[in-house]
Amino acid sequence: MKKELKINMSKLSIGGMEKALVDLINNSDLINNYNITLLLVYNSKVNYLDLLPKNIKLDLIYKGDWNVVGKIKAILGLLLRLFKALFKKYDASICYSHHHQVLALLTRLESKNSIVFIHTDLENSRTKEELAKLCRKMQFAKFKKVVCVSERAKTSFKSIYPNYQGQVVVANNYIDGARIIKSSKDKIALKKSDLITFLNVARHEEAHKKISRIIKAGKRLNDEGYKFRVLLVGDGKDSEYYQKLINDLNLNNIKMLGSKSNPFPYYKISDAFVFSSCSEGYGVVLNEARVLNIPIITTDVADAKIITNDGYGILCDNSDDGIYEGMKAFLKDGYKIKRSFDYLEFNKKITKAINEIVKE
Repeated sequence: MKKELKINMSKLSIGGMEKALVDLINNSDLINNYNITLLLVYNSKVNYLDLLPKNIKLDLIYKGDWNVVGKIKAILGLLLRLFKALFKKYDASICYSHHHQVLALLTRLESKNSIVFIHTDLENSRTKEELAKLCRKMQFAKFKKVVCVSERAKTSFKSIYPNYQGQVVVANNYIDGARIIKSSKDKIALKKSDLITFLNVARHEEAHKKISRIIKAGKRLNDEGYKFRVLLVGDGKDSEYYQKLINDLNLNNIKMLGSKSNPFPYYKISDAFVFSSCSEGYGVVLNEARVLNIPIITTDVADAKIITNDGYGILCDNSDDGIYEGMKAFLKDGYKIKRSFDYLEFNKKITKAINEIVKE
């Protein structure tokens, strides 16, 4: 008889953390060993629901416009789930969102085997005041197990909680290599260019993603006479800011393409992937680029140094100048990847770690 596993997440819209959860469900042994219930607080029209296996039980609290009415209904739904958690218990319960206070409480109520995933370097991504507030509301120390998606994130957590009594482990995000390769073959209107093409795929949130670094580097490189183009795939609250910056700097070779449910054909027409974030948990897109054999230009965040040391790209300083220097180095000398990426072996190690994490 299968055991019961509960996974709690705020939403499954287009995004790195959301995609990592889908890959966890689809690529691990969890779906074979557990009856999985996935709770989502709400969901948008563009989402990853179609990628979930058919035998997963979905508990979607609210589906509709995320307005005042929607938020009230979601709150009421969460209160109902908290009440039910006093009676319904699971063999393991996972809070996949490391910043949702109610889901953290719900997870701890639902199972003694409570697990929280941390998707970022907590110390680097927040001020001391913001970090203290997050730790107070999430009460990470009350979870039985903490899963960090990178070695740097683990180091950060242990620095914050040196006396934590539970288990702290690293489990990188899965990479669905077969689907990525297949999806990259879909036809798109945009064609490969004779110009060197830089690609960025990210949520448009300047506080962490720092896509302005790529735009400003593009301006400096244009002024120096380099010929290239930049493709920006994604959207978010800072999309208008990025478009205005592009317009103000008169950068006709930088194109904003919006969000794409399948971004992988754009990797195939690009020469290098540029990762400009100032803080990250791991960076799923770095593995996507590795699967598709695209060189990486990345800031020194999460485990980027491990990836570049293994021969997959150029490591930059975590700054505007760093991205500029990395793009310039690629324009001058290119970059040849040193080895192929074995995503199957990569995933095997994650599966072993996940199996140890969820068992009581």
